Formats: sequence, C-alpha cells, structure tokens
Amino acid sequence: MDAASGRIVAVETTGATARTWTLDVCTNTWRMMRPPSEPALGGRSALVCDADAHLIVAVPQDGFVWTYSVEDNRWTPRPWSGGSPPPLLGQATYEPLSGNVIAHDSRSGDLLSYSVGASEWTTFGKPVPINGDRNDDLMTYDTAQRRLVLIHTPDPRHAWTFQPTSGLWSEQVAPPQINFGYGPTGGEIAYDQSAQRTVIFSFGVLATYDATQDRWATVPLPRSLFNPLTTAGPLARVYHTMVYDPVNERIVILGGAVRRSENTGGDSPEADDVWAYKVASNTWTELVPSRQ
Repeated sequence: MDAASGRIVAVETTGATARTWTLDVCTNTWRMMRPPSEPALGGRSALVCDADAHLIVAVPQDGFVWTYSVEDNRWTPRPWSGGSPPPLLGQATYEPLSGNVIAHDSRSGDLLSYSVGASEWTTFGKPVPINGDRNDDLMTYDTAQRRLVLIHTPDPRHAWTFQPTSGLWSEQVAPPQINFGYGPTGGEIAYDQSAQRTVIFSFGVLATYDATQDRWATVPLPRSLFNPLTTAGPLARVYHTMVYDPVNERIVILGGAVRRSENTGGDSPEADDVWAYKVASNTWTELVPSRQ
C-alpha cells in the first residue's frame, strides 16, 4: 500500500512474465501500469512500502531487491552490496523507526534489515527462536508497540514479538488454530493501525491480536457472508493477500483461491474479487466484484 498515492501495488507473475497493477482505494478500480520494464521477481515475492523513500520494495526469495516508484511508474533493480545473498527470504515488513525493510530468512531463521539508500542487507544478532522448518511463518509490524510480530503456524503454534532497537525476542500467547491450506504464503496477516490489532484471516477464520494485553480473539464472521464452502463471499479463501489501507482505515483482502471442500487440496478456483474489512465494527464490504 502506497499511502501517498492511495494505491495498492500488485505484481502478477506467470512463469517468466510479470505485470504491475495498482488498485485505487478511493475509486476501487484496477489499472495495469505498463512501466518501461517489469521486475524479474520469479514466484511470490514480498512487497513492502518504504514510506521514507516513497518506494515499493520487492523482496524476492533470492534477496535481489527491486524498487518501484508509483509516481514515476518505474521499476529499478538494486545492486547487491557484496557477499552471498540470503538463501531463502520469506516474510518482509517495514520498520518505520529505522526506515528499513525487515525480512525473515526462512532457512537460517535470521532476521535481516535492508536499507534502500545503501542497497545493503545487515543481519540482527539473534535468529528467530524457532527450531526446524520456518517456511510456515507470518510476520508483520505493530506500529503502536513498535515491535515485530512473528507467528509460527504449524503445531505446536507459537507467537513472538521482537524489538528491533534492543534485539530482544519475547514469546507471547499462542495464536488460535487456523487452516492455511498447504501452508501460509505471507499474505494472511496485516496490522490494522487504526484498531491497533494484528489481523490473521484464512479459510473462514479471522483472529485479532492485541499486543498490549497479549491476547488473541477469534472474531465471529457475519452470517450475511454466505456459506464458507461456496464461491460467494470472502470466507473460504486461502493464499490471498491482506494489506492495511490507511486512507480508509480498513484491511483490504485481494485474490486467493476459493475452497469448496474442507480438504487441503479440494476444488480451489482462483479468486479475483477484492474485499475490505473493518476491525472496529466487524463489517465486510465487497470493493471489486468477481468477474467469474
């Protein structure tokens, strides 16, 4: 989400092809941007808005960063600062105190900080306190508490907060059970600045986390959103992306796959609709109807 322009930036990738789109959150309309060149991201990459640099930062899994200027409609590859790139970057978020992007290396467990100005990665001293495979983590930044929130989703589930200034990890109460299909892709979490809550949503279950109270709450979803195992409404989707829209103070849910079965595989047609969710009122609004 680029708050200055009021647009959400999305990159559609199909094989070796990438296309840049923006969603205007005031008019709820998509636009294909057609910049002079598209980023060579390959697969799913984390997109983070660097508010200080006024750039969207794309963090591919191989660590070779691209930045996008909404104002100039231009992607720029960032030079590697030397040494070996991180082996497998997964989650990424923006840390406003330092003005850097924080990413999680899902193979080593390291947290890394990226400076757009210096085009340089640096590693925090202590790795993420999780043993084993870390591909099933979710991460966001709590701006009220100035802490990173990291969720480990497989059983046994865990939650930690991390203070970048002190480098200290603190284990918190475990999150509720949520089905992420074959595993989360990173878009199932967002921090709502107006409500001061971390929000996780997948497969018809929505949970919020209050870091001040160290408390999770599973939020009942309105019956008006239809049966979860249908193509109607946002309830049964997985592999979607959620971002916080500060212009309208809401969470925006984009895309994903609709589930018509409780099975992990099941029939999963792709979703192309867009929904908005407000934590304070527990209300949902369809912003862009499905074309299917």
